[in-house]
Formats: sequence, C-alpha cells, structure tokens
Amino acid sequence: MLDAVPAPTSTSDRTASVADGPVLTARELVVLTLIVDGLTNPEIAERLTNSPRTVQSHVKSLMRKFGAHTRTQLAVYALRAGLVALHPAADSGSHPIAA
Repeated sequence: MLDAVPAPTSTSDRTASVADGPVLTARELVVLTLIVDGLTNPEIAERLTNSPRTVQSHVKSLMRKFGAHTRTQLAVYALRAGLVALHPAADSGSHPIAA
C-alpha cells in the first residue's frame, strides 16, 4: 500500500528553487521526486491522494518550467540540478530493471 504524502504546512515549505532555475512549489517537488522514482501519474495520484488529472497538471507545469518534452528529460534535469537525490528503491526486488 502506498503512503499519503502530506501537503506543505508552512510558507517556507511551499517553494523550492535552484540558482538560475525555476521556482517549484513543494507539491511540484514531491511530484518531481516521484517521477524520478519511476512512478506513473496514477501511482503518483494514489500516493498523494490526488486525482490523476491533478498530477497531470503538475507534470505539465514542471515540463513547461524546465522546457522538458518528456518525463525522462524532466528526471535527468532534476538529478543533474540536485533537486532530487538518486537513491535505490525501497523494494528493489519488484523493480523490472533491478539487478
């Protein structure tokens, strides 16, 4: 079962940015992290207790802000910019490309 991710509770938690990069909301940063983790929009929606359409809006906003055309480009930018840390999946045995 997927855990719900809470919404930000303070103003300081509501935005994140990289020098000379776009400003992201806390929710966009969470969505970006889950994209890097390989989750689909429906999986992200379930994790965040949002609708898939809301997640799709966040993804489109992220792609626009970064000038990305694909989720892969978005993930690569996030990793290279240090917005998201690369870490092994908690249950790597179930991942299709896990060694």
